[in-house]
Amino acid sequence: MKFLRYGSLLCGLLFLAGCASVSVKDKQVASGSPQTRPVKIIVRDFDLSESALNVDRTGDELSKYRAQSIENMSLSIVNEITTFYPVERLQANAPLPIGNYLLLEGKITRVNQGSRALRMVVGFGAGGTKMETEVTLSSVSQTTEQRILSFSTSGGSGAEPGLVGDPTPVGAATNIATNTGKGVTDDTKRTARMIAYRVSQYLGAQGWISPEKVKAAKKAQD
Repeated sequence: MKFLRYGSLLCGLLFLAGCASVSVKDKQVASGSPQTRPVKIIVRDFDLSESALNVDRTGDELSKYRAQSIENMSLSIVNEITTFYPVERLQANAPLPIGNYLLLEGKITRVNQGSRALRMVVGFGAGGTKMETEVTLSSVSQTTEQRILSFSTSGGSGAEPGLVGDPTPVGAATNIATNTGKGVTDDTKRTARMIAYRVSQYLGAQGWISPEKVKAAKKAQD
């Protein structure tokens, strides 16, 4: 009977499990494209309201967390894009420069910190984190600015088993090393990677980068 109850618990947890991945869903893809190849991509700091943060912080600590989250996202996106295209970062309140470039901007619409304790003890999605964004890519020239791509991302962590799934000493040690360290920082890196991958697909479709530099973004299932 104990085995049956244990098996039922695991099945239920597997059913509720999230997956440690981020997916992309297109909202708009312009039919045309800029006539000339942009010289670079400018990444403007994403917007993030404190109301979108579901974390264990308040007051000044929450403000600092918000600022650091924006910083981490910008740096992560720039680090990804630099592998296939010239890129630079632009502060949120800075004026747009004059030139021929692509402007990548957006907002982080949801940050759920989850529960590290649940990820460690239960796993299988319990206590998992969640991050969602809305992203736009625009073509900017000397005189015009035109949106050419918009998409959203959604994903988080939590597929690994916790101590319930593997209570052995080896399993416990492995779990502590993997699950307790996972969180919003990892979600930011995964989200930035998928944002960059989707941009690379657009650039590749225009012939602005070679095929080997194009990375496949995971598409959201409808």
